[in-house]
Amino acid sequence: RYTLKELKKIEPFLEVDYEEASKFIVLTGNADVDSASIKALNNLQGLLKQGISNDIAKYALPESYKTELTWTVNARSLQNFLSLRSSKSALWEIRDLAAMLYSTLPSEHKYLFRECVEGEE
Repeated sequence: RYTLKELKKIEPFLEVDYEEASKFIVLTGNADVDSASIKALNNLQGLLKQGISNDIAKYALPESYKTELTWTVNARSLQNFLSLRSSKSALWEIRDLAAMLYSTLPSEHKYLFRECVEGEE
């Protein structure tokens, strides 16, 4: 779950080991924030190595922890998602996700969603 199994097997991260840590967390480019995220990742790793179950340890996941998902969605729900999440007021990460989702749509279906994506005409 959430690659916690892999996290448990490796050595703790140095606070400046951005390359290795980026396999598990999203880095912001702000050294202080990224350092705090790496500390949180090390704390989580410590809990796992103590034998605390994944279902309990997940409550200590840093907000920046990467997850993977598979998503099925109908056209109307995708239109709603794209309208809300491509907005300038949406967090940059979710805007990037919305743009990526739109870009992966088959070209023959994009007309259904074009007006939902901010900046698309």
